[in-house]
Amino acid sequence: MELTLSNPILKSKNGVYSYVTTWALLMIVHGLVLRHLHEASLPWPVIIADSVVFNLIFAALGLSVWYSCRFLSLEKSSALRVGLSHAVGAMLDSALWIGAGYFILKRIDFNHPDYATFLFNSLPIRWVLGIVLYFTFVTFFYFLIYYNNFQEKRVQEAELKSLIKEAELRTLKFQINPHFIFNSLNSINSLTLTNPAKAGEMTIKLASY
Repeated sequence: MELTLSNPILKSKNGVYSYVTTWALLMIVHGLVLRHLHEASLPWPVIIADSVVFNLIFAALGLSVWYSCRFLSLEKSSALRVGLSHAVGAMLDSALWIGAGYFILKRIDFNHPDYATFLFNSLPIRWVLGIVLYFTFVTFFYFLIYYNNFQEKRVQEAELKSLIKEAELRTLKFQINPHFIFNSLNSINSLTLTNPAKAGEMTIKLASY
């Protein structure tokens, strides 16, 4: 099976549009949840900044999960290796996610005293959420790999069946031709005695065939 390293999401415009749309919806949901939970303490500019920064960072990190899934094949790697590798990857990706988000948002002056406390206190929850998002990407990419491999196998099986049929027809043709030539020669032999002109005509037709 060919090892395709190009990210399937970035291979087509539809993939990019779908990815961008999905994360735009997640940003909206993120913002609405924060607004619902902290309506009194967090204004909309703070909520929007929090949602955009954290979701954009993970949208970028999520694309890189494809390469670890492609490298850690479920067919060629042991379940223990795949599980441990992705567990470590999930923790590192999540730590990098909240670290980068925290670093960026701490340097934006929101002039809001409660946000810094909220941001710090929310890091453990965000870390767990990051792990969940990582494994969501893993599940999606492995499903995509399985589906693509399945489609490739179907195409290969169809090509193989076509080759088998072609070989069978060729074999049948080789079996039929000697009998046809033998019968034709017998007919010509008979015609040489009864109708020499017809025998000559039949010989020319046989030669052209």
